[in-house]
Amino acid sequence: MKHHTSDRLDQESEAGIIVSRELGGVAGYAVGVLHMASPFAFVPGNIQNATTMPFPVAYECVPSVTLQEVLSGHPKVEEGLVLAAQRLEARGVRAIVGACGSFANFQRALTNAVSVPVFASVLVQVPWLLCCMSARRRLGIVFADRKSFTRGLQEQCGIRDLDRLAITDCIDLAPFRALIDRPYAIAQKALMASVTAHVGSFARTHPDLGAVMLQCSELAPYAAAIQAAVALPVIDVNTLVAWAHSISVRVPYTGHL
Repeated sequence: MKHHTSDRLDQESEAGIIVSRELGGVAGYAVGVLHMASPFAFVPGNIQNATTMPFPVAYECVPSVTLQEVLSGHPKVEEGLVLAAQRLEARGVRAIVGACGSFANFQRALTNAVSVPVFASVLVQVPWLLCCMSARRRLGIVFADRKSFTRGLQEQCGIRDLDRLAITDCIDLAPFRALIDRPYAIAQKALMASVTAHVGSFARTHPDLGAVMLQCSELAPYAAAIQAAVALPVIDVNTLVAWAHSISVRVPYTGHL
């Protein structure tokens, strides 16, 4: 008796046969990362450096968009991000994370465009983190430029309790400004020292902080130095990617009774 093709595939699956999903010649990544094309020097700790995470990450670039267009929520950025997210989903990722903090402007468009969870920006965690902290504590957020924290971005991420946020930015720090103006070269030691000192001063003037979030992915390489200076939990895009991976790829527990 002949079987239909679907019946045969079911029998093969039950027999332990793995069927190719035709993902383009590469498999084994659970998290996809959306990013812009830019000339930054991506040092270890930057999510766009493939050695940053201890597991493979799939990347998709949003081409032909500028940082200013991302900050302003330009429609052309939304179109490029949606297409890139759909490419990542077609490649088999189980979750998608945005490298740029300002991709938060497009959170709803991205979640509506694909079936897998999308964390467009580290900022989508703000409401959850506030729920996890004492009402007497505030969340400190370190932006590249605080002007990017617009009402529209707040609405996209469900951020409403602004009184429980303390905001600062790095745009006026000379080494950070140099990085923005000349992104192809990075004075890493000077940048780390400047950012760490700035966030340390920020924490001292806001003794009610319960945690610090680094909105800009260019700050993530200095998270350990910042934590040593502030003695608080430090959240960045890398911790978000690690969390997205951990819930997407559960492994059996080992041990003994």
